[in-house]
Order: sequence, then C-alpha cells, then structure tokens
Amino acid sequence: MSFYDEHAVLHSIDRHTALVLILCGGALVANTVWFCLGLLAGERDRAYSTALLAVLVFLPHDASYIYRWANWFDDRSHWFPRLFWVAIVFMVGFELLFLRQVLRYGHDELLPWLTQRQFQAVVLLAAAGSFVGWEMTKRALDDPLYLGSFHVLILLSPIFGAGLLTRRGSSVGQTPGMWLAYTAMAALWTIGSTAGLGGTLRSGLWVATGAVSVAWGLGLAWFVAHAPEAVRPNRPAAAAPARV
Repeated sequence: MSFYDEHAVLHSIDRHTALVLILCGGALVANTVWFCLGLLAGERDRAYSTALLAVLVFLPHDASYIYRWANWFDDRSHWFPRLFWVAIVFMVGFELLFLRQVLRYGHDELLPWLTQRQFQAVVLLAAAGSFVGWEMTKRALDDPLYLGSFHVLILLSPIFGAGLLTRRGSSVGQTPGMWLAYTAMAALWTIGSTAGLGGTLRSGLWVATGAVSVAWGLGLAWFVAHAPEAVRPNRPAAAAPARV
C-alpha cells in the first residue's frame, strides 16, 4: 500500500494550483541553477562535479519517468505529472552532461590502471546496469507518482556531494553557490509538496526528510567554501619559467 493516495494528491494539487506552481516551479529553477553551477565548476577544474554513484542513481530514476510517458499522457489526464515529465526531460539532459564529465575527467581519479577507452566502457556498462537495478527497485516500491523516490533522491544529493568533498579533500568540482542553489531547491520543494500536495505528504517524516536536506545543503555549502583548493585533477601544470 502506498504511503499516499494518488487521487487525493492530485485533487489537492488542483485546489492549490498557484501555490504548487510558484513553489515547485521555484524549486525547478533552483535545481537548474544548481546543475548549471555544478557543470561550470567541473569544466573550470577539469574534474567531474557529480559523483559517479550519484549519476548511476539519478539517471535511471529520472529517465524511467520519461520512458513511462504513457503513465502520464495515456493512463492519467492530470496536468501535473505531464508538466513534471517536461521538466524531467531537461533534468535528464543535465544528467547526461554529468555522465559526460565523468567519462572525460574521471579516468585518472577513479580507475587509473585502465586505459581511457576501458574506463569509458566500464562506466557506460555500469550506467546500463544501473537501469536494471532501478527497475527492480521500482517494482518493489508503491510510489505511483514518483513523489517518494524524488524526495529521497533530494536527500541523497548532499550525501554524495559530501563523499566527493571528503575523498578529494578539496573543493575541486564544487562551489558554495551550487549547494546554496540546492538548498533553495530542497526548501522550496519541501514547502511546496507539504502545503500543496497534502495528505500523508504532510507527515512528520516527510517534513523531517526535507529539513535534513536543507540543513545538509547549508552545511555542505559552508564546508566547500572553507575547503582547500588543491591541485585540480587533469589540469595542465603551469609552464615552467624560461631559464635566463
């Protein structure tokens, strides 16, 4: 049995349309800023900005929402999951760019004993396998609108970011601004989903999960701001000064 009633949630959205569009739309804007700043940080440092494990979790999850298009356009007549589908198309585009960063910059950091081509083949095979893992997970869940899984992935994001920060011991591939944008996204989504989607999504556990996400995002922004700027992976060394 799902922890929320799908029809009750969609009915609540219809009763709070303006609130949902403003807050959840604001969360989407903040999410886009977060992704853009992450990609820019990765290109600046010539390092991947999103952990490989995060890509392997987020990409199949979001892509599966897209290829289940019949669920939203044929089986249901509500505007919210359809509009969400359009937003997810753009999110998957960003996630493919994060995967590209791993393929371009991750070899020396992750699997240096392989050749570049072998590394890229391993990553692509892992990405393909992650779709199988997600489909098995999806079968085990009763989450028809993906609301629960999205809420969990929001919480996982700073966990993966913290892992990247502590493993590297520096701010390579990350900026405080990207985590502040993440924090804004988590806050707006939590408030919008709690107030606008109603029902059991107003439970203490739902709110606590969002609150932990916001706190973790703020903490990670602080830690990234105070982390040392180590030598960037894959960045060409500066040319030695000419001898006189």
